[in-house]
Amino acid sequence: MANDTQEEKPALLSLQEYEVIANKMIGSLRPWLSRTIFVDNDLYTDAINTIMMADWQFNGKGTLFGYRKYRFNCFIKSHFSKFKKKQEEPKHVALMDGIAENSKDYRVEIQEYLGLLDNPKDREVLEQKYLKRMTLAEIAKESNVSYEAVRLRILSALQKVQKINNNVKNNKQEDE
Repeated sequence: MANDTQEEKPALLSLQEYEVIANKMIGSLRPWLSRTIFVDNDLYTDAINTIMMADWQFNGKGTLFGYRKYRFNCFIKSHFSKFKKKQEEPKHVALMDGIAENSKDYRVEIQEYLGLLDNPKDREVLEQKYLKRMTLAEIAKESNVSYEAVRLRILSALQKVQKINNNVKNNKQEDE
């Protein structure tokens, strides 16, 4: 009769369901940490496995969500304790982030950069990221595309902005 007071182990979910849970948990982290995990397939797989193992090892005490969160936090601490400061980003990524952090009216500067782009999809994704401050996961969900597609679109658009910006600077220097 002692078994009546203890919950049964939850049924394991499909891999896709665990990916959704992992994406939500990873998306709630600091942006540089989220990017690091999403880019590294081994870390991403380990994050999913951590959540699966939490379900498998759950003993019925507390909530399943709480235990998943605890195990995920342990995973993050064990893999990232060596990171004490933000890793360097490529220059084209730092271009837009630097404007947002250092400028009094960064919206105007970002709008100027967005105006340099010909492709409306590039403009839209950079606007969502830098003006609306949406995460890549939020942009992907709203645009109905994958996280990776959004990440690649942003990187491509930032590279275009960097190239155009460099060309404009070079032309100004030639004119002087």
